[in-house]
Amino acid sequence: MIWGVLILLALLVIVFLCGFHLRKGRFFPPGKKRFRRRWIAAQTLSDTNRRVLEGDKVLDALLMELGFRGTLGEKLRAAEKKLADPNAVWRAHKLRNRIAHEAGFIASEREADAAMRAFESVIRSCTR
Repeated sequence: MIWGVLILLALLVIVFLCGFHLRKGRFFPPGKKRFRRRWIAAQTLSDTNRRVLEGDKVLDALLMELGFRGTLGEKLRAAEKKLADPNAVWRAHKLRNRIAHEAGFIASEREADAAMRAFESVIRSCTR
């Protein structure tokens, strides 16, 4: 009887922790620090193309951590209502696609900065 109660309590604790982990799109502190470190590393890149590519990767990993699945485009569609400025995030992702798929394309500083601001707005709101 007591073992059954202990197992039930353990299961309740696990369910509580899993629910806490995803509550309001927040992370446990280790997850938060991991994404912030990756974001800072992406921001410090001097090459505009690499900066946008890395920022897009951080956003993709973050949305996956929040439970969104599929390509980044599919994740963005699913998360669109939760984004403060979905159009800016889409423009940033489209810039990433141009960098990845158009030979010789080089993003300007202005374009890269706008993309990084769009990515940052999502990253900051989800890792507070």
